[in-house]
Amino acid sequence: MEITVSITAMNHPRRFIAIVRDVSEQRAVEQTLREQAERHNAFLQSALDAVVSIDTAGAIVDFNPAAERLFGYAAATIKGKKLAEVIIPERFREAHRQGLERYLNTRCSKILGQRLELSALRADGSEIPVELAINQVELGGTPFFTAFMRDISSRRQAEEEKDRARQNAEALAEAKSRFLATMSHEIRTPMNAVLGVLDLLQETELDGSQEELVRVGRESGAHLIAIINNILDFSKMEAHRLVLEEQAFDLPRVLTQSVELLRYQAERKGLALQMQLDPELPRYVHGDSERLYQILNNLIGNAIKFTESGRIDVSATAKIDSTGTIRLQCQVRDSGIGIPQEQQERLFEEFTQSDQTHTRRHEGTGLGLAICKHLVVLMGGQIDMKSQLDVGSTFSFHVRLAPASPDEIEAPTAVDESEQPAPGTRVLLTEDNPANQRIIRALLSHAGLQVDIAGNGQEAIDAVHRQTYDIILMDISMPQMDGIAATQAIRRLPGASAKIPIIALTAHAFAQDRQRFLAAGMDDHLAKPINKQAALRCIA
Repeated sequence: MEITVSITAMNHPRRFIAIVRDVSEQRAVEQTLREQAERHNAFLQSALDAVVSIDTAGAIVDFNPAAERLFGYAAATIKGKKLAEVIIPERFREAHRQGLERYLNTRCSKILGQRLELSALRADGSEIPVELAINQVELGGTPFFTAFMRDISSRRQAEEEKDRARQNAEALAEAKSRFLATMSHEIRTPMNAVLGVLDLLQETELDGSQEELVRVGRESGAHLIAIINNILDFSKMEAHRLVLEEQAFDLPRVLTQSVELLRYQAERKGLALQMQLDPELPRYVHGDSERLYQILNNLIGNAIKFTESGRIDVSATAKIDSTGTIRLQCQVRDSGIGIPQEQQERLFEEFTQSDQTHTRRHEGTGLGLAICKHLVVLMGGQIDMKSQLDVGSTFSFHVRLAPASPDEIEAPTAVDESEQPAPGTRVLLTEDNPANQRIIRALLSHAGLQVDIAGNGQEAIDAVHRQTYDIILMDISMPQMDGIAATQAIRRLPGASAKIPIIALTAHAFAQDRQRFLAAGMDDHLAKPINKQAALRCIA
């Protein structure tokens, strides 16, 4: 025990009073406070983050070495100064003052204990971004505030560089998408003339070799269009602009059509192509029927391409979960050449082909399976593949669809495949390309229609003023006045002229393009290259 003794003399010359106190507890408290102060000081000295404490007046009471390095002030010169005057940029000082005052009055704060990113002022007048967290403690009933700060300039720079890289990548993808769309338009326009010439030749008297040449030309043209469509889909995938068109459709009908369209190709190679549909398969569903058709068309087409003999079996089953969602499972199995193990992992990557040698027998862009995978994922599913060399391959995928009712299915227009427009139907063909003018006019004239030509939108408007037409075929991209502006001008004309059916006849072939043309006042859409029968049915 440690004591202190104090002796006090009394008035009596021989009497003293000794006062004895036990100061052990007091010394222990003082020792504890010294140790706490030393630990606090050691923490401030060694902390990697800047630590700045202020009192209720906003004056700085602690300023550690990391703060000295960060802000360029010596602790001895800055202690006692107002934080707002030395570290807080001028534009934020009033908000700081009001926030401090509000906390002292209400003990409420939205920033205490939160991680914030703000700008701070250095001794040389420059600003730096800092991340900070503010905590409050009370000593003797008096609140103090401590801010832990770190310089995040490097992080901000890295984030800005990342944002710039992302923006550049998006701009590049957008530029690529625009370029490919432009190339599609430019390729489709002359292809329209090429395929139109072949259509006209088919209707003339040809010998056997000539018929074969025309057939090969038509098939090659169709193959080229398929390649263009794949490239466009890939460009939209990269630009994240490939979206699904949700609508109700007849599921068994779409599945069956995907097989029937390719049956002729299979039979030409002597292959058996069979489809088996689960009897429990729902008939009406919501989804993107065209994209489902595209997936199956690609998988079955590949099976035919890589199978020399044997058979191709296509099957479809469905399960309905507790939420009513339909899980459609499709499988395409062939007895073809199979795929080497080392190539299977990369098969769904873009521009990947199972045969990449210079002597490969099968042509293609290597985009089909990559697009299939992207579409399947967009439809909430997954695609897988199993293959064995010289035995065959099996591609399986599942997608999610929603149930639909028969009432939601659009009734197909009752048009006979052989139906033709009435002879003498007067058509205004608005088209700026001379080759397409000649070919389309010849195709329609051969069907008994009267065709006038307008080279741009303004000429079409002038022609409508002079003559009554039954229908207008309107190109979109034309000099002087485009097809959309011309359509809108015609719709503003008085009388019956404003109601003339207008069909977009264009190389702009995206689904969103069709919606844009309909919204502009057009009645339908025909994509180039023009298909004679489709055009005649549309006119009829």
